[in-house]
Amino acid sequence: MQTPTVSYITFEFLPGVQHFACEQMRATLSVQACADNWRRGHQDGDLSRQRCKGCEIGAMHAGEAGTSRSSLLGTAICGRCHRTATRLIRKHLCPSCYNRQREVLVGKNAKGAPPVKWQILGRRTIAYQLSDGTVAERTIDRAADTDELVVAVLRDERKAVRFGFRGKGPAIDQAELEPWDPQRDTPRCPVPDQLAASNG
Repeated sequence: MQTPTVSYITFEFLPGVQHFACEQMRATLSVQACADNWRRGHQDGDLSRQRCKGCEIGAMHAGEAGTSRSSLLGTAICGRCHRTATRLIRKHLCPSCYNRQREVLVGKNAKGAPPVKWQILGRRTIAYQLSDGTVAERTIDRAADTDELVVAVLRDERKAVRFGFRGKGPAIDQAELEPWDPQRDTPRCPVPDQLAASNG
């Protein structure tokens, strides 16, 4: 994570107080005012300081460099359906998703009938790197997919994170596959007779 470059200026009528041109607020701010604005937007949830919430310069001035800039941080967004809720049950699911999960676990809904809307839930783990270089993991015992874990990390982790995804290996089109013909195809690894001949 690179440290942002800032050009500071001082005014004669405010000796010793550094100022800079803030592009987010379109104003000239002191370092202390910038740090206060960042804290109000990032930690206190002040809606009037939403522009400051994900600002790298504000985090640096507040002594919190490497803090998450995710717009999901601190919000009440459900990890599963990705909708904003008035409250989260167990700090993760909205009441609707929690109720659907509960119906699957119990095997019936509130009316006693088998659940209709349900997803296959399983234990999933995701690894991610923090801004300080350490690697952390997030595990959810009953998750619908990996996206649920990504949303949970972006919502709950206070430090900036980086995810890595494994790409698929080289693919072979199914139309290219043919039955193996020993007369035509050379084996990829030597067969025992070839090994014996090479050792003799």
